[in-house]
Amino acid sequence: MPGLIVRRGVALGLTVRNGVASRLTVRRGVARGLTVRIGVASGLTVRRGGRVSPDRPARGRAWAVRPDWGRVPLDRPARGCAWADRPEWGRARADRLARGRARADRPARVVLGLTVRIGVASGLTVRRGGRVSPDRPARGRAWAVRPDWGRVPLDRPARGCAWADRPEWGRARADRLARGRARADRPARVVLGLTVRIGVASGSTVRRGGRVPPDCPARGRARPDCPVPGVCSARSPGTGDALGPPPGTGDACGPTGTVTRMADTPSVTAPVILGDEPGSFPHGVLAERHPALVRQVRDAFPFGPERLRALDALLASCADGVVEPLPADADPTGRDRDRWARWGMDAYAGRSWYDVPWLWAESHFYRRLLDAVGYFGPGAWQGVDPFRPAKLAELDAPETDEELAALDGLDELPTEERTRALLHGSLWGNRADLGFRLSDRGAGTEGAVEALVADDSDALWSLLPAPGTGPAERGPATLCLVADNAGRELVPDLLLVSHLLAEGRVDRAVLHVKPYPYYVSDATPTDVLDALRRLVAAGGAAAAHGERLWTALTDGRVTVRAHPFSCAPLPYADMPDDLRADFAAATVTVLKGDLNYRRLVGDRWWPPTTSFARVTAYFPGPVAALRTLKSDVVTGLDAKTEAALDASGERRWRTSGTHALIQVRS
Repeated sequence: MPGLIVRRGVALGLTVRNGVASRLTVRRGVARGLTVRIGVASGLTVRRGGRVSPDRPARGRAWAVRPDWGRVPLDRPARGCAWADRPEWGRARADRLARGRARADRPARVVLGLTVRIGVASGLTVRRGGRVSPDRPARGRAWAVRPDWGRVPLDRPARGCAWADRPEWGRARADRLARGRARADRPARVVLGLTVRIGVASGSTVRRGGRVPPDCPARGRARPDCPVPGVCSARSPGTGDALGPPPGTGDACGPTGTVTRMADTPSVTAPVILGDEPGSFPHGVLAERHPALVRQVRDAFPFGPERLRALDALLASCADGVVEPLPADADPTGRDRDRWARWGMDAYAGRSWYDVPWLWAESHFYRRLLDAVGYFGPGAWQGVDPFRPAKLAELDAPETDEELAALDGLDELPTEERTRALLHGSLWGNRADLGFRLSDRGAGTEGAVEALVADDSDALWSLLPAPGTGPAERGPATLCLVADNAGRELVPDLLLVSHLLAEGRVDRAVLHVKPYPYYVSDATPTDVLDALRRLVAAGGAAAAHGERLWTALTDGRVTVRAHPFSCAPLPYADMPDDLRADFAAATVTVLKGDLNYRRLVGDRWWPPTTSFARVTAYFPGPVAALRTLKSDVVTGLDAKTEAALDASGERRWRTSGTHALIQVRS
């Protein structure tokens, strides 16, 4: 593809930078003929109070002088601000073009007939269903027509998506190049041996730490080999972490500060799920659910002006903002800021919410929300759970009374049926997820396919001792239960633990919860106490369960743990050593809910028939997942079940919460 250079959406000749088209190339301070990358200047002198060599990044304000260009100041180039002073161009400023904003009505910034529309700058005609004057921004899809270039559609240019249709080039799409991902195995998108180098296209190879075939997507550090067409190898020493954050961002919250890489981690992976596809479930969460949560929290408490301003700023950021580091005043000890730095903040800061892994973006949003309400900082709102009113309202609802009253008749069932009923109560209790219901009210359970799409419950019971056998006969049995939601879902989780203790199937239980409020309804230690009090107050069989658990907590048979990694924006493959040791010592670890499932298998576009055992091979002990489906990730289905689900007419079977699974890897 001679002559076509694409750099995060920048095409030489027709310059496209997050939708910026002109003969003046500006990309994070990159000007054609004047090569500057985030303050790194090639072939010229960069000064910042002195002379700096071209291979050293210049931070802050840098000036680059070259005779044929005049003086070009690069002020905060990481944010895409650059000037070009040249007589035949006049003065043009590409200010904050990464966010798709430019003002053609300010002559000091854009002059001499330079047309700027959502960062699209050139002398060509911009159309959106007709001709629009250059001083009005065109949002959504814009088409630029120029005879010597053919037709160039700029689709959502603020996110760096562009096509160049020209006969001698074929069709090339710089799709999501700002995140370093391109798919050469999709001919309609990238053809003619397009090279991707973290967003740089030319030639036929992918390089960053090695040569990679062009059909292997490059994200972060790419492997020098690609065993399966279209996917990269994962977790090879020295090549980054294909299942986690960029290299060097592993978790270090454990006592040793290290992350162990398991030799049995699967060698095949899939693309990480992002939220950048309009109409997709992840995009809807970022664009609709998160703003709704901010408004709900804003209205639920009598916050003062400072907190309200912080919430309004977060609300605005949800629409068109970028990932920002945690403010210093929100973490007086600095420990959480250090964790987030290791969890990927340095790699993702400055990117759009839609351009980072969806799991990471969601987790960071909830951490930012807690900052906005003053949860971590000094003041009256320190430690106040902004989701607590909703949790308590659900826990105290009449429906909870009805469910607890039904326990009185459970003792009449045979032990096996009672155990199965409590397991399914814990499984389907996940429908109580408050955050999920905010954007999915009224979802029914009707469908042509069985609601339980995978059922390994027999395998789960086979991992636990039979009823009536004691520790002296078979050794102590420990259950690790990684809880998901509080309220009406946590209650059946506790009932299941109580039942297994009473039947002698486990001798000890460790309940893992979140150390602070997370994902709206996720359980914290305070929520465990609320649920226990609710059980005791209900009377009857519910009270008996509550008292049994209370006693077990006091004598150490049940413990509650709130590990910092529980709120990490990373998969469990990156768990620290102390948490890995906990899970390795358990007879079985049961992970509840959709979020824990995403973290268990990796938040990726796995084919549904991908082996659950294979993607969880890294886990240090037997593991089970109890989950209702509320996101796109799913593994371990047989081909027949997948075909039946796809043919059922339930287009949203992956995300509606109407289907569930019980999967086990022993």
